[in-house]
Amino acid sequence: MWKFCSARLICSADLDSATKHENIESELCVTLRQARLDLSYHNCTAVPKNLPANTQYLDLSHSDISRLKSNDVAGIPNLCHLNLSYHKIQHISPTVFTNNRIIKVLIISYNFLMTIPDFHLPQYRVLDISGNLYSSYRLGNSFRNLTSLNFLLLGTPFVDVTEVEDFASLRNIPLKHLIFSESPKLQRFKPGSLAEIKDLQEVTLTMSFCHKLIKFLPQYCSISSDPFEGFKETQFLSKLAFVNIVYNEDTPDGSFLLPHTVKLRSLIFNGIMHYQYSYPKININVAWLSQMTYLKFSGTGMNIPPCKLILAIPPLMTLDLSDNLLNDEGFRWPGCSYTKAFPVLRQLSLSRNRFVNLSFISPYLSFNSIQLGKECYWPSHLVELSLSNNDLGNCVFGYLSPHFRQINLSKTGITAVTQKAITSFPNLTHLFLSSNSIQSLPADLQVISMLVLYVDQNAITSISQGLILGLPRLHSLMAGNNPFSCSCNSYWFVTALNILLLPDWPMDYICAAPPSFTGMLGVWISVKQRSCMGNKRLHDASFHYHAFVSYSQHDSNWVESHLVPSLEIFGLSLCIHDRDFVPGLWIVDNIINCVENSYKTLFVLSQNFVQSEWFSYELFFAQRRAISTQENSLVFFLLELIPANSLPQKFLKLKTLLREQTYLEWPED
Repeated sequence: MWKFCSARLICSADLDSATKHENIESELCVTLRQARLDLSYHNCTAVPKNLPANTQYLDLSHSDISRLKSNDVAGIPNLCHLNLSYHKIQHISPTVFTNNRIIKVLIISYNFLMTIPDFHLPQYRVLDISGNLYSSYRLGNSFRNLTSLNFLLLGTPFVDVTEVEDFASLRNIPLKHLIFSESPKLQRFKPGSLAEIKDLQEVTLTMSFCHKLIKFLPQYCSISSDPFEGFKETQFLSKLAFVNIVYNEDTPDGSFLLPHTVKLRSLIFNGIMHYQYSYPKININVAWLSQMTYLKFSGTGMNIPPCKLILAIPPLMTLDLSDNLLNDEGFRWPGCSYTKAFPVLRQLSLSRNRFVNLSFISPYLSFNSIQLGKECYWPSHLVELSLSNNDLGNCVFGYLSPHFRQINLSKTGITAVTQKAITSFPNLTHLFLSSNSIQSLPADLQVISMLVLYVDQNAITSISQGLILGLPRLHSLMAGNNPFSCSCNSYWFVTALNILLLPDWPMDYICAAPPSFTGMLGVWISVKQRSCMGNKRLHDASFHYHAFVSYSQHDSNWVESHLVPSLEIFGLSLCIHDRDFVPGLWIVDNIINCVENSYKTLFVLSQNFVQSEWFSYELFFAQRRAISTQENSLVFFLLELIPANSLPQKFLKLKTLLREQTYLEWPED
C-alpha cells in the first residue's frame, strides 16, 4: 500500500520540466550581473580555463563536453548555479565539485550518462539529471548526504517501472518535488517505491500524447489502454492535475479513470481537449471527493458547468471554471440548481468566458462583457472578487459586498476613487486598481486591514503622505507608471516612505512634470531638494574625491589600466564605481553620493557608454549639481570618436555641451 498523505501527481503533456523550478533557481542564486556568465552555444569541448573567480552563475549548456574532470570548475569557488545540459557527458569525476561548497543548483540534463552519478555535497537544492541514458532509477548511497535537496528531476527513455528500493536513499531527505521528465516508457510505480520520501509534496509525470502530430499522423498516436491505469489504486493522492492533453478517442471507461481515493482535495483539468470535438468523458465516483476543497475545469471548451459534480462537493472552497465558453444561459440550464451549491465557497473564477449579467452570476468575471444593472446578492463566505478587464466605471463599488477582502478592479474604466467607496469594505486586505484612469487618491483614507494596494498605470500625479498613514499595515504599494509631478511637495515620497514597500521602485517612477524633468527618475527630487538647501555647498565643502569617473563597464579595462594609474600617480583621489560604490545602497544613491562628494565628474565617452542604461542618470545628476552650484564641474574625455548623428535623441544636451566645452580626446595611435 502506498502510504502518502500529501503528494501531488501532475500528469501533463509536453510540460517543460525546467519551468517547474525556474523561479526557485532564481531565488536560490540571486547573483550580480557581473557574476553571471553565459557561455551557452559556444561549442565548448571542455570547461573553459581561467573563468572569473567571482562567477556565481555559469551557463555552459548546448556544447560538446564529454567528460567532467576533477579540476574543471575548481577555480570558481563562488559558483551557485551551473547548467551543463545538452552536452555529450558520459563521465563525471567524483571530485569535480569538491571545491564548490556553495553550489545549490546543478543541471546535467540531456547528456549521455549511463548511470546516475554520485553527489556528495549536502548543499544541493535543485538537481536535474533528466534526459539521460541510465537504465534504472536506483539512487546511490551518496544521495543520503543531500540533506538540503528540495527538487529532483529524473528521466530516461529506458525505464518503464520504478522499483521499491530505487529511492530508499532519500528516506531522510527533505525532498518536496520529484519530477519525471523525458520518461516515455514509465508506466508504473511499484507499491512502496516512493513511500519513504516522507516530505514529498508534488510528483510530476510528463507524458507525451502526440498532440502535435495527431492531426496528421493519428495512426502513430493512438493509445490502446488507459495511460492512468497504474494510478487507479493510488490512495495516497491528495492533489491531481491533468494539463494540456488532447484525446483522439475515449477508452470504454471514458477519457479519465480517476484514482480510487477518499483523500483527494484538489482536482485540476486544464487545457483538456478532444480530437473528435466532443467533451472528454470523466469517469468519477463523487464519493471519492468528500474532502475536496479545490476544483478546476479550465480551457476545456465547456458551455454548461458540471452541475452534478459541483453539487456533490459540499466542502468546495475554490471553483475555477475560467477560459471556457460559459454564458448566462449555460448557468440557467435546467439541469443546474444552485440553491444548495457553494455553501462554503470562498473563490469562484469565471474569467475569460461569455458572461454579461453581473447580478445573476457575480464573482471572478474577468475578461467578459459585464454590465451593471440590478442589485447583486453575495454570500457572506465569498471573500475574493476579480472583475478585471470589464468596462464598469466608478459605480462598480456600489454593487460589491462588504465581506470582500480581495478585490481586483484592474482595467475596469474607473476614473475616481473616494474615501466612502473604499471604507465600505471594512475587511479589505488586497485592492488592485491597475490600468485605470484614476487621477488622485483620497488623502484621508483609513483602512486598517489593507495589506496590498496596486494603483500603477493610472493618471495619478502625486500620492499624499496622509494616504500612507491611513494604511498602517500596508506592505506592498505598486504605484509606478503614473505621470508624477516631481515637485518639492513630493519630497516625502523618496525620503520618508520606506522604498521596500515599492516592488517596482525605482525604474517605473518617472517625472511627467515640470517639463524640464520629463522622463527622469523621480529621485531627481532628492537632488533638487539638496540644491534648495544651499547653493553655496560647493564652496564650503571639503571633498572626499577629486573626481568621480563615469564610464561603461565595457571600457573598464582601459579605465583601470590607463586612466586611473595615470591620474592617481599624481596623488589624485578617484571614485570608481567598481571599487568605491557602497554595497547595499541603491545604485542611484551611490551615484548621487559620488557626484556630490567629488570636485569634478569625469565622463569617459564611447559608443558603449552612451548606450548604457545608467549614463543618462549620471550625466543628469552631475549636470544638476553643476547648475545648482554654478560651478563647471563636468569634464569630458572622448575615448573614441562619436559622430553627432549617432547619439540617441535623449542626449541633445550632451551634443550641446560637446560643442560648447573643451574636451579631451584619446588619440587612435
